Amino acid sequence: MTTSIPPVSIASLFGRRRHRLELSSEGLRIQDERETLITWADLARQVRLERGWLFRRLELADSQRSLGWLPRWRRTFWRTFCHQLQTHRRPLLQAELQRIEAELRRIYPRQSRWQALGRHALALLDRFQEPQTSTDPLLQRLSLIARGDPSLLARYREHFVDDQRRRHRRLFDAVESQALTEAQQRACIIDDDRNLVLAGAGSGKTSTLIARTAYLVASGQSRPEEILLLAYGRDAAREMRERLQQRLGIDVTATTFHALGQRIISAADGQRPSISALASEGRALDRWVAAQLESMLDDPQFRRDLADYCLHFRRPAVDLSGGDGRESLRSLLSQTRVLDSLGSLLAQALRRYRAAALDEGALESRIANSPAPEHARATLKLLQPLLERYRRELAERGEIDFDDMIRRAREQLLVGRFRSPWRFILVDEFQDLSAPRAALIQALLGAVPDASLFAVGDDWQSIYRFGGSDLRLTTRFDECFAPASISALDRTFRFNDRIHAVASRFILRNPSQLPKTLETQTRSDAHAVTLIGHSRGDEDAVLLPLLADIAAARPQGGRVLLLARHRFRLPEGDRLAVLARSCSPLQLEAQTCHAAKGREADVVILLGLDQGTWGFPQGQTEHPLLEALLAPSDRFEHAEERRLFYVALTRARARVYLLCDRVAPSVFARELLEGDYPVARQGL
Repeated sequence: MTTSIPPVSIASLFGRRRHRLELSSEGLRIQDERETLITWADLARQVRLERGWLFRRLELADSQRSLGWLPRWRRTFWRTFCHQLQTHRRPLLQAELQRIEAELRRIYPRQSRWQALGRHALALLDRFQEPQTSTDPLLQRLSLIARGDPSLLARYREHFVDDQRRRHRRLFDAVESQALTEAQQRACIIDDDRNLVLAGAGSGKTSTLIARTAYLVASGQSRPEEILLLAYGRDAAREMRERLQQRLGIDVTATTFHALGQRIISAADGQRPSISALASEGRALDRWVAAQLESMLDDPQFRRDLADYCLHFRRPAVDLSGGDGRESLRSLLSQTRVLDSLGSLLAQALRRYRAAALDEGALESRIANSPAPEHARATLKLLQPLLERYRRELAERGEIDFDDMIRRAREQLLVGRFRSPWRFILVDEFQDLSAPRAALIQALLGAVPDASLFAVGDDWQSIYRFGGSDLRLTTRFDECFAPASISALDRTFRFNDRIHAVASRFILRNPSQLPKTLETQTRSDAHAVTLIGHSRGDEDAVLLPLLADIAAARPQGGRVLLLARHRFRLPEGDRLAVLARSCSPLQLEAQTCHAAKGREADVVILLGLDQGTWGFPQGQTEHPLLEALLAPSDRFEHAEERRLFYVALTRARARVYLLCDRVAPSVFARELLEGDYPVARQGL
């Protein structure tokens, strides 16, 4: 049957050609000064129908032809036309949907890719003028994709993860000494634009990093040279590199941030940067600051600033007005040891200032919000001439420090002087990341199209704020590195359920910590955390018999780790040797809680849970300028100390003993004793 539309005479009023349109099984026949047939297949691809109140217009995209002023009231024609158009468009839409879903099955649906496919689906629906409220399943699926429906995205992702787990089961079972857990496998496969894996203590984060690298190569998503593994220490970087090379035959770039910065600058400048001894040689900076302070006493303005600082902000205060002459001033400073304490303070402030890389406005904002802004500003006055001398010293020698290295490496990436080969960036111990290092990572990600970030860390174990780390980069990861996905490893292979019950409850008292659930590999029938009271200054009275009891209970041997918040609380030399003999054949080591990060032992004994300045938590407050130069801390009391205590607890596989002053236990010890924690107690 053929339905025709008579010419529309009103068209001639605007100087338009008159058209006669006929529909047939072949397509649309247009009759004007010549006759043209457009097949339904061509119409399905190129025609666009514009609807008005009385008239309609057909736009033919390929021929850039427009057929206007077509009467809308010819319903039989339009009903036939729309039905035929939809019939012939359906295979096209079906093919487009298949292409979209093939892409979603081919590679993990990142948020950016999902948004791009959504824009494509929306353009299809718009181009084909299909209603997004249609009951047709095909159009419904395209409409969901066009709207970026999160539940549909979740289903596509889940299907991809399940498929990849089946395809690479042998890899996940054999890549490490024991098969990966489901959570570890999922973490390896999930590849959003930015990914954070929260890896609790003992949950196998290094194994996950290794397996993620192996999976990327085995699945064909990446070549080894396109993968960058970043670690904080050379030992950690070397361990990951060697495990990949020796066990899997995969050679990737596994390095530290500083070594990466050096590589980028060397490639961009054509020569290796010279690192200042002030940055690389132990106490060199402290000696340099002491020498500079002596020299700066010749500057009248510095002497005035120093006198003001010593009188109003130093404790105990020192009046330097009696030092009228240069030598008398030096004598007074020597007697009061002002320069010794000031030199130590300013050396530490210089390090933090360089590491923070704050502009003047940001620093002033932090100082203004500090508890003692005038104290901080007075100290900054003393620091500023020292900073200028430091910059001049490096410039004259043609040297840089490690903070320069991070900053300059980022600059080279931003201006395109270094061509990054890395599409997949994996970062270990992400909770220790500083703002300048985060900026370097962002520059690396921006240098390569579709580069992804895979960060592994644990906000519960963030204990290096004093070194510049900014915990917000982890706790607000989805804001700092959007678009992002966050997952968690849910099983610990180290400590038992009784240690976990104490440690997790303790750390989650701080509401700023990200909640997560850990299952333990091992279980215990008895309390695994014991508080032991002792008389002040007489830890050995309980420590010696405790070690003997541990040794008797473990005739097969094992490792015992003595931990303390401060180094001076640890046994050394002859005392450590006596303690070691008392628990033979156990291996006895002594470390600070910070140094023990990443270590484990059968038994942990934590010393010094006393109240006071050098207790745990320590009662010492930070200098206001030093505090302002660090990333903002969460406001929960003793937040960082609480995380450090959690780290200490979770070094143990089987038992933890906490030694505290029975008269003046620390607030942490009192919390465990009074807070209905599942702990045992002796002598308390």
